[in-house]
Amino acid sequence: MRILRNCWYAAGWADEVVTGAPLTRRIAGLPILFFRRNDGEISAIADYCPHRFAPLHRGKQIGDHIRCGYHGLEFDGSGKCVHNPHKLGNLPGKTIPSYPVVSRYGVIWIWIGENEANPELINEEFGFLEDPKRAHVRGRFHVKANYLLMLDNLMDISHALYLHGEALMTEDLYKKYDPKVTDEIDGIKVTLEQHEISAPLIFRAALPEGTEKVDFYDYVKGLLPANVSHDIAYTQLGQQPYLPSGVSSRSAHLFTPETSCTTHYFFDNSRDFMIGDKKVDERMLGVLTKAFGEEDIPMIEAQQKVLGEADLMDLQPVLLVNDRAAVMTRRKLAKRIKEQEAGIEAA
Repeated sequence: MRILRNCWYAAGWADEVVTGAPLTRRIAGLPILFFRRNDGEISAIADYCPHRFAPLHRGKQIGDHIRCGYHGLEFDGSGKCVHNPHKLGNLPGKTIPSYPVVSRYGVIWIWIGENEANPELINEEFGFLEDPKRAHVRGRFHVKANYLLMLDNLMDISHALYLHGEALMTEDLYKKYDPKVTDEIDGIKVTLEQHEISAPLIFRAALPEGTEKVDFYDYVKGLLPANVSHDIAYTQLGQQPYLPSGVSSRSAHLFTPETSCTTHYFFDNSRDFMIGDKKVDERMLGVLTKAFGEEDIPMIEAQQKVLGEADLMDLQPVLLVNDRAAVMTRRKLAKRIKEQEAGIEAA
């Protein structure tokens, strides 16, 4: 599986792992077990016992150790066998792999590469995930498609009018759709500014009464290895973004390859309006769950079925002007992967 490895991938939300209830998840083809130790930190080890290769998640957590449910061998957070309950009690000399993990911004980040893990490489762009001044709704999907197809989808929001309708995009927005794409150090940025347009339904109710037309600011950042930050603001005509008279939404879309044809998709949507309103939380989550889970994902999974094991770009697809950001993101990622395979780490 050709992916960028010397980097951090999202493995889950931090509150998914509680003491005494380990979480199993396959990351980049690797079966991994996450468990929270008594000190509150999270460990990640291979989800198998080296004896008969039984999955460790079918065992149980004993203090800071994981006991295999098949023959009772116990392993610590470094993957070392620390207890053998059988005659003589000799400990196997073979350890199982362990992986560096960091809990930051409410996300469990995992490093699967050979180089030393550097927490400073976790992108600060996602600091808003823990911003208490914003309302948050979040979730996770399991997608039966390659993670790059998910990344393509978010780097080109022109699909929204056709796939999502008036909930997320209006005819006004699409008629004036002219994004600017720039290449940045850690990814690709798409900037879209439009004036005197109608706001989509999901935001219209939050604007001041009597608002008919607004200015629109949209910033999409595709950040390596496969994450997207999406910032949206609707303002009163002629005003700058993020003022009280307007509304804004900021989302994280974290795509982690499970296998070559399946993906873990973690999303968080934050907003600066109607904070503390549980009904609005439910409505926002409902709209997003429909858009992602009932519209985006079924289409992308159907796309994957057509592609089979082939990579999209190997089939020489017809490219539209709207594909520029997605293609640039793929090329930037492919370049980093080639550098990694050649033993050259990009700055």
